[in-house]
Amino acid sequence: MNLDPLDCIDQPSRNSVDEESDRLGQPGTPIQAIPVEVPAFNDINELTNQVPEFENQNQIQPKMLLRKRKGDPSEWRDNKNKKLKNSGQAYEGARNKKHHEKKNILSNCACKKGCALKFNTEDRSRQLRQKQMSETIESIELKPAYDKPLPIKKALYNDLLTRCKSQAIPYHYQPFYRNLSFCDIESGHDEDSD
Repeated sequence: MNLDPLDCIDQPSRNSVDEESDRLGQPGTPIQAIPVEVPAFNDINELTNQVPEFENQNQIQPKMLLRKRKGDPSEWRDNKNKKLKNSGQAYEGARNKKHHEKKNILSNCACKKGCALKFNTEDRSRQLRQKQMSETIESIELKPAYDKPLPIKKALYNDLLTRCKSQAIPYHYQPFYRNLSFCDIESGHDEDSD
């Protein structure tokens, strides 16, 4: 009887190995229950003479991606100047460093009608703003950009007519599409639709 030296080593039976693989392959087996073998590494990588990164996983410090202090938009020169300008105070220009004086309302008049007693500074500024707005609105005159509708291509016009006939375009929009003018591509002149 020949004995192989490997037969003397305690090895699990074939049945227990099958049972173990069956238990690990079950869908309900938690991941923590599955044994994982981690290969052993040398302390120093022989090729690069450096300590591998994965050995210091417990000692890894987060990279400083953030700035040391957070930006405060209320302290920015542009925003400060904007607040000062809107409140009517003196401010210095951000780009050209030009000094702008604070806004002053003219002094109260000293007429016989007693305007100084009838109106205070807030009322005067409110009335001034209303007057400026009314003058601005009245002076705006809107002119039409086109004197007639722009012509469209004949193919597009025919496509719109087909959609009108097939009721794809709602009935109350159809007169608009039927009255559009189209342009003949070859000649380049406008033709009114019939």
